Amino acid sequence: MGQWLDVVNCARLFEDILEGKVYMCPATGGAYSHDRCAFFGMYRNKCVEKIAAIRAVVDIESESSATLKWKNIGSDDSLLKKEALTAIEERRPGEFPMRVFLLGDLFETEFRKDSPGG
Repeated sequence: MGQWLDVVNCARLFEDILEGKVYMCPATGGAYSHDRCAFFGMYRNKCVEKIAAIRAVVDIESESSATLKWKNIGSDDSLLKKEALTAIEERRPGEFPMRVFLLGDLFETEFRKDSPGG
């Protein structure tokens, strides 16, 4: 695994990241096909405001079905799946399929974009 940073536009629903240390997106679709990365960058207001280590990424297919896509820590797979299922139950009940990034502690950054456009 490399040390890549996945910078994600979080202008909406950033509370999930700040309060729950999770990022959730649809598990299907081209715009949401994330490559394996070590770090997550919360981008909004033309700035990466926070970064966190990505602990694991889990795809949730239903209330009782989860698939571990990858993990960057040594935790038990079943515990990571359970944590992701709990995050869906609390924040996006009934929204499937969903990809859940389980994040570590968040750190302040100020990677500012000063050029026009997205």
